[in-house]
Amino acid sequence: MSWAELYVDPPSRGSWNMSVDQALLEHCEATGRPVVRLYQWSPATLSLGYFQKYDERTLHPSSVGLDLVRRATGGGAIVHDRELTYSLCMPSEERWSQENRRLYDSVHEAILATLREFGITAELFSATETSSHASSGERPANESQLAGCGARSGTGAAPFLCFQRRAVGDVIFLGHKVGGSAQRRGKQALLQHGSILLQKSDFAPELPGLEELSGIALNCEAFSQIFLNQLARELNLLFESVTLSEPLRGRAEEIESATFAASTWNRNR
Repeated sequence: MSWAELYVDPPSRGSWNMSVDQALLEHCEATGRPVVRLYQWSPATLSLGYFQKYDERTLHPSSVGLDLVRRATGGGAIVHDRELTYSLCMPSEERWSQENRRLYDSVHEAILATLREFGITAELFSATETSSHASSGERPANESQLAGCGARSGTGAAPFLCFQRRAVGDVIFLGHKVGGSAQRRGKQALLQHGSILLQKSDFAPELPGLEELSGIALNCEAFSQIFLNQLARELNLLFESVTLSEPLRGRAEEIESATFAASTWNRNR
């Protein structure tokens, strides 16, 4: 059993959320300690996958007016609005960092177990992907073995929105994707982050959330606590609740200014 730092953050802008994830990845590499973070987004934000072209955002009129940030992980665009987002960092010394496919599936098993607590029986997508569900764009060799929506699984065109795509291990309920994740390997740690679609967003009306599909109102705070309990069980972790230290906050501010709030990053494709 390993101790993990737990950060539960208030809703924040997209560039800040991505910068904190990056700062915590560096922190995990420096300390060798696992990190788990739960957060939401305010205002609602469109995040592009690392390999998506900036001009593709015009393909989705409902979200054109939203703030935009480019993630450091691959996959399709996500409208972050009425959802719960998590990130977790595992140092290279942890077996989960090396068993990245198992880590991906274990986190999603924790999501399934959480949903069962609310009377919702979802499943993991396991069918062989077709060209219509394949992720678009080429991937560098060191990314090709990572799990999730960012993993290269074909060369055909893919839907713009991540939640209209399918990757092995996605969380599916009544034929709709309601949970997905992506991974990126740093120098000494693995980052995995993902979204759980709790409710339909006005900025992505074509994507029903768990509440619309199940008819069950999901309280984000209650959902988060059960999810953390299930995650601790799946990954054999003990959580220590902490807040962002001043050095970490300062590092996140540097990352935000240089990268995730910069047009040179967000429009670089």
